[in-house]
Parts: sequence; structure tokens; C-alpha cells
Amino acid sequence: MEEEKKYVLIVDDENEVREVIEGDLEGLGFIIYHASSASEALKVLADRSRIHAVLIDVNMPDISGIDLVKMIYERGIDSSLLLVTGFGKFEHVQTCIDCGVFDFIQKPYEKSYFINRVSRAVEMNISKNMEIQMLEKISTALKINTNINIKKLKIEERVELFKKVLQLIEYDANFVDKISKMKVS
Repeated sequence: MEEEKKYVLIVDDENEVREVIEGDLEGLGFIIYHASSASEALKVLADRSRIHAVLIDVNMPDISGIDLVKMIYERGIDSSLLLVTGFGKFEHVQTCIDCGVFDFIQKPYEKSYFINRVSRAVEMNISKNMEIQMLEKISTALKINTNINIKKLKIEERVELFKKVLQLIEYDANFVDKISKMKVS
């Protein structure tokens, strides 16, 4: 099976910072996009069907990184969000957690730590989307008409939905075979 391409968006108003971050991620198989502002980032996210991770500078002119996080959350954009900040004290932690921020990275950062966190964010996003696709396939195969937006479910809620589906099918091997042969649209 072909490995999925990994897309990362770097959002920072300073070109030099974007270039340093891209240099740190270079050679790791990421396809990198850049945005110098929140509005440019939203355009990139709207134009691209898949961005696995978004690295967001907290302090940007016009629209802050925190406000960008809120906008991404409100639009239902499904990307792992990592906030990059040069400040030790950060008073917006709860807001960011509520909006699904994956991690906070303090500048200056250790390169290996940074690469690890970005890689993990991308992997988590890919895994989450695979789970969502599987739940959608199962719902279709079972002809379950739910009014649930599976993409908006938290991990605990997805686990519970998986448990309920498994109870419904009672581990029926024919059903599992039917699901595995379905194509994801």
C-alpha cells in the first residue's frame, strides 16, 4: 500500500522563521505550504483538501494565532494544530485545548523535539481520518442513518461508537469481509 503524503502548513508572519521551520522539516517527506498571515492560512486550508498539521505562530499582526485557531475550529477544518510561541507564560491554554490544539511548542525549540511533535501530529491526524473513514463505511454497510457528524466526535466518542457497532455485528466475519471490500470515497 502506498504511503499517504503528509501535508504541513507553516503560518508565521516572518519569512525567515518559515524558512527555518521548513529547513528543520526538510527531508522528512513532508509537503510544506506557507502562509504569512491568518487570512492567507485560511485560504490555503480552503484550497487544499488535506492539510495534516498546521504550525501557527501565536503573535502575528492583524489576526493572532489564537484567533486563527478559533477560526479553524469554527470552520470544522480537520488538521492537527500546533502553536509555536516565544513566550513562557501562555494565558490562552484552555481556549486552545477547547479548540483541539494538539501541542504547544516554545521557541527556541530543540530540533529533534520539534520534529517529533510535528511528526506525531501528522500521524495522529492520519489515524483519526482512517478511523472516521472506517466508521463511515460501517455506517453505510449497516445502513445506519445517524445524524452524527463523525468528524466532530472526540476520540472517546469514536471509541464508544466502535464498541456499539461491534456489538451490533457480533463480530460477524462476513460483515467484516464486506466492509474490507468497500471503497472509500
